[in-house]
Amino acid sequence: MSVDFEITQLANAIRSAPRSKRTDTYPPAIIHKTLVLAKRLCPKTYSHNYLAKLLGLSPKTVTNWLAKKSLVPAMVPIVVSTPVSPISRADPRHFCLHGPCGTRVDNLSLEQLTALLKALS
Repeated sequence: MSVDFEITQLANAIRSAPRSKRTDTYPPAIIHKTLVLAKRLCPKTYSHNYLAKLLGLSPKTVTNWLAKKSLVPAMVPIVVSTPVSPISRADPRHFCLHGPCGTRVDNLSLEQLTALLKALS
């Protein structure tokens, strides 16, 4: 993937990111992607100011993120448990996957669960 394409995709994600009216922060995944890109490209290829301009951010925002944020992946914990539905009582070999924001996938076999977790990682 070319750098220009990465920058364009990230800039589009930044423009369309849902932001809170109270805190006005960007989602952690976008901050993480911006930090990874800045660490890789700056100062060899681009200055922080120029990268911020390309992404549609203020240079101060990028500088603050670089000063405060670590490059810990923006991941959320998930819980894998057996479902509480009647299906699970009949066949305990099926699983339920709970993800962020109330996401839930029921009635997965062990193979399906493994494939889904591999696809998500």
